[in-house]
This record gives sequence, C-alpha cells and structure tokens, in this order.
Amino acid sequence: MKFSDLSSIKVHIIGINGIGMSALAIYLKKNNVDITGSDITYNANTINLEKNKIPVYIGHKISNIKDREVIFYSTAIKNNPEIKEAKKNKIPCYNRSKLLQLICRDKFTIVVSGSHGKTSTTSFLGHLLVCAGLNPTVISGGIMQNFGQNIYLTNSKYVVVEADESDGTVFKLNPKYLLYLNVDREHIDFYKSYSNFKSKIKKYIYRQSKKDSKIFINNDDYFLSPLKKYSGNIKTFGSNSDANYSYQLINLTNKRSYFNFLIGKKILFKNLSTNLLGEHNVQNLTAVLSIIDDLGYKIKKSHILNFRGTKRRMNILGKLKKTIFI
Repeated sequence: MKFSDLSSIKVHIIGINGIGMSALAIYLKKNNVDITGSDITYNANTINLEKNKIPVYIGHKISNIKDREVIFYSTAIKNNPEIKEAKKNKIPCYNRSKLLQLICRDKFTIVVSGSHGKTSTTSFLGHLLVCAGLNPTVISGGIMQNFGQNIYLTNSKYVVVEADESDGTVFKLNPKYLLYLNVDREHIDFYKSYSNFKSKIKKYIYRQSKKDSKIFINNDDYFLSPLKKYSGNIKTFGSNSDANYSYQLINLTNKRSYFNFLIGKKILFKNLSTNLLGEHNVQNLTAVLSIIDDLGYKIKKSHILNFRGTKRRMNILGKLKKTIFI
C-alpha cells in the first residue's frame, strides 16, 4: 500500500482522540482522505478534529465502521469490538506505525526519538526550520504553542516527526536524518527486557548509518555515545567539546537559560537564550541546532527566543502567594 492509495478508500481511525492519532488524522484529511474516527471519550483533541470536519464517534461500536475500507488503530487499543468486526469482515487493520510509515515513505523525513524530550525537541526543530525557510510539515506528540495544534501542515517534501519506541514505530521508519536523544529503562512490557530494548536501538542505528541516513546521538548518554564508532554518518552533541556539537552553559535562571553553541572548539553562536528552563532543554536545543547546521540553514537568535514551548511541558499555570505551579 502507498499513501496515495488512501485517497481512493474510506479510512477509519480507532483511538482518534489520542495526541498522536489526532495529528495523523488531520494530515489525512488535509490530503483529501475520506476519514472517520472513534474513541472512548470526548476531549480537546476532539474539538480540533471536528474543526477540521472529521466525524468522531464517542464509544466503540460496530456501526462506526459499516462503510469503512481500511482501519488504523492506536496501539493503546485492546480488545476492541470495531477491530473484531473489521477482521471478521476482512477489512485490513493496521496500527499507528503503519500509517506513519506510509506518510513518511516518500518524504525527506527527519525523525526525533529517545526516552525523554521527544515532543519538545520535535516542536523546537519544526519551529526553527519554519523560521529558516524550509517550512516542513511537523507532526508532534504535543500541542505546539507556536502552531496552536499538534501538527503543522505544509505541501513541502520535508517532514519532521516524533517517533515513539513504545510500540516499535521508530524502527519502521527510514529517515534522512535521525535524532536520538537518550535511552532509559522503559517499554519493558513491549520489549520484554531492557537488554532487548537496547539491542533493538543499537541494530537500528547501525542499519540506518549504513543506509546513509545522517544520525545525531547524545554524546552524554552512556549507551548511545559508543555507537558513534559505527559510521562517519553518526555525529554527536552534548555538554563536552569532544562532541561534534556542544554547549557551554552561561546561566540558568527561573525565566531563561543562557548558553553558547559550539562546533568542535569553535563558538558558532554566543550568548543564546531560550525561554525553556533547565540544562536538559539546553541539551535538546543543541541537538536541534546541530541538525539545522548540518542541513545548511541559518537561524536568528530571535527565532530561538520566540519559541513558546509545548503544552504540558514546564508550563507555568499560575502563582499562589510565593508558590509557582508548573
């Protein structure tokens, strides 16, 4: 199946109100796919889907798929009557990773993955590439406050996408650029052991590096750093100047983070500031700037400062006397 095939058939998404599935649903709708969806509850994503004229059924019922020709479903969906009915009637059923694979197959794809920071980093990378003039489609796992939703749609051949490891999605993609932020002990339910999880990542990075994908890995991550030996296509970012790209912290305040951005020993950007707080966000931004530099695009300091962040990621909700709620 090709992505273009979807424009001539009726598609249904189960679990459509999820943050990841709702973005993909909007992408399909904007590409003239006849799409409906269902979920167990109504939420803020439902409102956005309805604004995009996508019918959303609340509650999983057999009648929801009566005229549908292909089903995509969130991997969070278990024991679902719509999937059972679809299989009974030989309607093809695929999980979310298949849909993302179809979308990315013919695009210049930049994939962001890792255990922590994917959503913020995807959103920041997308924002800066839009500012730089590349203007990619951006598919994120959170509401990007500069764009007002979890997807930024363009007709560009470029796409920046957050890819999760929780269901193996990232390992099914073949990106031109792969950014791997970090690796932590998680998703053991899917991989059965931490050892299996790390082995899968190692094999994927090795395979992609031999396919001439450009790969950026965190030099500060004890597991990822040694993988740079695989290929000259693998570059590193981190806090130390022995990485290809690095940062020097200047100051971390409760309002902004200040740092220098270096290539090798050379300072490329001096005294950068971001409204994102904490050294982990400086590290993520260093990863973003590394890819932008490798792509050959230029950005301004003001573009970094204008990034408004992602909802539910260090958002200040208010203050009560001397207590700040984040």
